[in-house]
Amino acid sequence: MAKIDYLLGSQGILTTGVIEKAQTHAQRMRSTEWQVRALYQVAQEEFITPVFIDNTRDLQLGDTVQVIYSRSYPAVSRISN
Repeated sequence: MAKIDYLLGSQGILTTGVIEKAQTHAQRMRSTEWQVRALYQVAQEEFITPVFIDNTRDLQLGDTVQVIYSRSYPAVSRISN
């Protein structure tokens, strides 16, 4: 996680993405989480962010979000909150 934080902090570029998956995920012996992930493009190639836990449940399928990705490794990304 530290390497990802470093890459995004030092080489991060913001772009627009679209929520392509939004679902409830049940944790064992815990409450459920609202998980989303976004699709974004870099140089006409599509990428998908890792799952983002949206505690507010504001993000829905098709919503536009900001994604930060690494200039050197565009697949390294996360939804910018």
